[in-house]
Amino acid sequence: TFDDRVERLFDNEPIENVTMTEAEAAHFINPRGGTRLIATAIEEVACLRRSFAKLKADNPNTVVTALYLLFTDGYDNESQPLTSRDLNTAIRMAQDEGITCIFAGADQDAISNGTQYGFSPATCLRVSSSPITAAAGFRSCSQAMSRAVSGAPPGFTSLERATSQHPEDLTPPTFQSNSRFQTVSAYPVTDANVATNQNWFLAPPSQLTRS
Repeated sequence: TFDDRVERLFDNEPIENVTMTEAEAAHFINPRGGTRLIATAIEEVACLRRSFAKLKADNPNTVVTALYLLFTDGYDNESQPLTSRDLNTAIRMAQDEGITCIFAGADQDAISNGTQYGFSPATCLRVSSSPITAAAGFRSCSQAMSRAVSGAPPGFTSLERATSQHPEDLTPPTFQSNSRFQTVSAYPVTDANVATNQNWFLAPPSQLTRS
């Protein structure tokens, strides 16, 4: 976690060994000051690249996957003299080495900001700040990471984007029709549609049924 300082709560810890109460989690992510986003991200990407290279060298007969997720609810104000260009270079170098990089931004144009930082638009996600959309945003990031680990394209789906944002924040992707040359929305944006998608996406696995 980071704000104007960086705290590494867990480092290569097996998930089954991680225990944390909801109160502890809230304490760890409680902001204290500025946002040291760019410098922190560059440092963490460099650390991941070193670990990734060592793991591949130590396990030549094993498929090793590396993922980097940057989730922020603010804009950098603590990283001078480093700039977004420096982070862009770091992210692109990591991607060139086979590391999947994902960006999620709360209440901001995540695709615009993420691409400025070097992330692919497909792996940038805007998350609206409400309990439902925030929970969906984290689940969407988990789904994207699961796809990357399994070898599938990690890009966020239309459903994941819809459930992670308030209806008024949605900017549906568009494409050009080959026959009529019109811009067509890739999915309908209505309150009912988003609400239905949210209910489905947030339902516990035991409540999901296939029709």
